[in-house]
Amino acid sequence: MRKVIWGLALAAFWLAPALAEPDPAEGADIYATNCAICHGDDLRNPGSSFDLKTLQKTERGRFNTSVMEGKGQMPPWRGTLAASDLDALWVYIRANSSD
Repeated sequence: MRKVIWGLALAAFWLAPALAEPDPAEGADIYATNCAICHGDDLRNPGSSFDLKTLQKTERGRFNTSVMEGKGQMPPWRGTLAASDLDALWVYIRANSSD
C-alpha cells in the first residue's frame, strides 16, 4: 500500500506543473511577438483585424481553430505555435477580455 501511495504522490509531483494554468505573462510575451502587429498592443482591433477583447469564455474552440487553421487574412499558426503557446495566449486574452 505504501508503494502505491508513494507512486501516486510522485506522479502528482511530476504532473502538477503540466496541469497548472499557464501564466498570463507568458501569453503576453507570445502575443507581443506574434499577434500584436495585427491585433493591436491592447487586444483591440486597430483596423480590420478581430477585436480579441470581445472573445467570450465559451469561444475557446473558435479561438483554437482560427489560430491554428487561419481565418480570412490571418495565416495558420499550426507548426509555429505549440499547444502550450495556445493555452498561454488564451489565458492572457481571457485575463484581459471585456466581459
